[in-house]
Amino acid sequence: MPPPHRVVIVAFPGVELLDITGPAEVFSVASRVSKAGFPGYTVQVATENGEPVATSSGLRIHSDLRLDEVTGRVDTLLVSGAVAHPEGGGVQAVVDPVVTDWLRTAAPRAGRTGSVCAGAHLLAAAGLLDGRTATTHWLTAAQLAAAHPEVDVDPDPIYIRSGPVKASGARSSL
Repeated sequence: MPPPHRVVIVAFPGVELLDITGPAEVFSVASRVSKAGFPGYTVQVATENGEPVATSSGLRIHSDLRLDEVTGRVDTLLVSGAVAHPEGGGVQAVVDPVVTDWLRTAAPRAGRTGSVCAGAHLLAAAGLLDGRTATTHWLTAAQLAAAHPEVDVDPDPIYIRSGPVKASGARSSL
């Protein structure tokens, strides 16, 4: 049987906890209910220095490896998102420069790359969404479009696949 599909989820300080745990749980369930012969998934969380990071809720999430230890085969590379709440109101996507720099070299080596909600801002900052259509959380879609005019931002879909890059968002209503 082939080895399990390797999924690496990138986390950084202030990341939305659900952007990590949601995908991790989906891959875990898929592995548990898969048909015989399917290798399943192995999920790892990577952070800049391999240390735990505090999420937006204050809960700390442990890391399996440092970003520079993400070598070899990566079938799925997922970038979690984070938002800040600036004084005066509103929501602003957070773009971690260390993760963005790392993505420029790591994403082309992955079988597929995706973002969860505001994680699309990091993919865009790394140039991975240039010339593509992408989505993000509806609250940060205007910010993504303004900061990256080379990206065709569609705030409505829950998910968009554009070549090897996938972006997911969240809608204001269903």
